[in-house]
Amino acid sequence: MEGHRSPRRKRLPVTCQSREVSWSAPAPPPSRRVKAPLRRDDGWRFRMEPRTTRTACLPEETSAPGEENHRCQNQFGRDDIYQDNGRVATINNSTDSGNDANRTFNETKVRAERGDAKAQFDLGCAYFKGDGVAKDEVEAMKWWRKAAEQGHAGAQYNLAYGYAIGSGVTKDVVESFKWCHKAAEQGNVIAQYILGLDYRAGTGTSRNYEEAAKWHQKAAEQGLADAQIELGKLYSSGLGVPQNYQKAAEMFRMAAEQGNGAAQGVLGYCYLIGQGVPNRVLKKPCI
Repeated sequence: MEGHRSPRRKRLPVTCQSREVSWSAPAPPPSRRVKAPLRRDDGWRFRMEPRTTRTACLPEETSAPGEENHRCQNQFGRDDIYQDNGRVATINNSTDSGNDANRTFNETKVRAERGDAKAQFDLGCAYFKGDGVAKDEVEAMKWWRKAAEQGHAGAQYNLAYGYAIGSGVTKDVVESFKWCHKAAEQGNVIAQYILGLDYRAGTGTSRNYEEAAKWHQKAAEQGLADAQIELGKLYSSGLGVPQNYQKAAEMFRMAAEQGNGAAQGVLGYCYLIGQGVPNRVLKKPCI
């Protein structure tokens, strides 16, 4: 009939990789949903808080006596103290009898009273852990201070730790910052990392992103994964250093290659959105 129009034909569904998808397809299930990437000018929005828990560091017996091992194990979830090879912290192990432990402690105390900085450091560690003597944090801080005043980096860091949390002394973040700075200047990698966090947060000093980047850089160059992550975050946000996504990704990669899970996740995201690295996502998933 003239003027009569046939009804519009209903569109048929289309297929994608042999899966039927209607034109009014429902939202994909949460497990398959892909979040939109951040815009490149947004900067990073990672919720990666620095691990600022401070811990004291004690001696450790190793196969190479005399070498310093600048690690604070408990800082990263492993042990509880600064490592500087010695005997005092191991006098209560399974191979030492009580008499051997007492003799080792007494010999260390004699050398400490004569002014030996290493013995003073070891003696402070013994008091801190209660190895061969009753645990006494006040005595620990007393002997660490004596060693710190002679320039012992491990004792300086431990003194900073005590002031930071109020262990054996009245809590004082300014005094903690002072001793942490002294240890960092001597190359103590954990002190350098903590000092960077202090400058970034303004703890015990005024906030200074340039100084934070400087000390994180020093610790990162010594291979500390947490410092590499913090430096990467500064590069990605442009705080204290020129914004540089390539350098940020490089820092995350260095930490990721050490097995750091947080860095591995961030580096994967860098590849997802192509920020600082080539974008490895070839095409959007078809759902």
